[in-house]
Amino acid sequence: MSGWTKDLLNPPGLVGEVVDWIRASSGMEQPKFALAAGLTLCGSLLGRGVKDYTGQRTNLYALAIGHTSAGKNAPIQAIQAALAANRRELLLAGKVTSDSALEILLAAYPVRLFLLDEIGHYIASLRSAGYSNGHLKTVMPALTECWSAASGAFVGKARSLDSNGKWKPPRVIHEPCASLYGTTVPGVLFDGLAEQDFADGSLPRFLTFISETRPRFVAKPALAFPDDLRKRLEAALIRLGIFPPDETKADAEGGGVKPPTARLVPESPGAAEVFNALEELKLEALNQADAGDAPMYVWGKAVENARRVALIVAALRRPKSPLVEERDARFASELVAVCVSEMVAYVRENCATSKGERISRDVIRCIKRNGGKIDKGTLTMQLRRYTRDERNDAIDDLYEAGRIVIAAERGTGAKKVTFYRLAAG
Repeated sequence: MSGWTKDLLNPPGLVGEVVDWIRASSGMEQPKFALAAGLTLCGSLLGRGVKDYTGQRTNLYALAIGHTSAGKNAPIQAIQAALAANRRELLLAGKVTSDSALEILLAAYPVRLFLLDEIGHYIASLRSAGYSNGHLKTVMPALTECWSAASGAFVGKARSLDSNGKWKPPRVIHEPCASLYGTTVPGVLFDGLAEQDFADGSLPRFLTFISETRPRFVAKPALAFPDDLRKRLEAALIRLGIFPPDETKADAEGGGVKPPTARLVPESPGAAEVFNALEELKLEALNQADAGDAPMYVWGKAVENARRVALIVAALRRPKSPLVEERDARFASELVAVCVSEMVAYVRENCATSKGERISRDVIRCIKRNGGKIDKGTLTMQLRRYTRDERNDAIDDLYEAGRIVIAAERGTGAKKVTFYRLAAG
């Protein structure tokens, strides 16, 4: 929990109360995941309703990264329960399989919260989709664009002439608020990604919450969203001019095409100074990235994410006269800095700069998973996605670097079997 202070895990105001409830409703103690879910949920509830003076909105893309059976799914169930209690079930969305599907969804209703369990597999399929699934390959660029379009417009695709020879102009969805809470295990997310993938602007938009712990599960009764919290949350949203969606008006050409009227939330001079300091950190990091330290590109959207988090907290902390104060900016900036720093460390440890390095790392992972020693046949089966030459080249490189030991030992029969072991030290 290095860098994760008690204050960072407990936002002030209503956001903190929502986070506390998500945490209390989970059978596993995962405060980072509760925080990620609470911020994303509250940002969705505020969708299209508030903005800061730079135009930042409240949509977040949050990733909960943890081991299998480590409590990542409970916050998803809590978000669903909270949206139902607050009459916002229309906001719920799952996987989309094309940019057109995303466009139609946002045109029908422009505030959406995508809940994606095991998003690592989804991201991998989005990034690896080829000619066999060209539609799927369009999703990640569309999600990347949508994150930024919250302060502008998401312009749909131009369509060919219909059967009557008429041209239909592309949809223009004003200020869509697309938020995302996804869960994944580290290996699935990072498998197949190279460091340069973080320079394209998509993954830096995600706030990542990484937990290495696997807490003991404690069975709890299903907790309903507290009625008193629901009433105070609803009152706060109404004060901000945000009301539950009217499902009768959500259709293929619905509210998404109509410009909203978001309330401008000012910021104090102290808050501006905090954001300026974070901007300096970001620029320093990007200079290092340009000089060859590719993981530092993860800092690319740090200031925008910090502004969004601060806006969420400030708007629900004092909805009658919202103001982003220095404490809101400091909480958000420190939170984003910790999340980004942890992600940079994970990228360096788990992502390769070339296919050869990726295969070498996979060889090491296989040996570790098998207790530090693996026979050639088992390694071949576990890495059969690579060619024999690719596997052999990686093994030769690891052997020459002194990272593994190759030995021929007698197996169950008379024939000797080649084994690979991690080198001592």
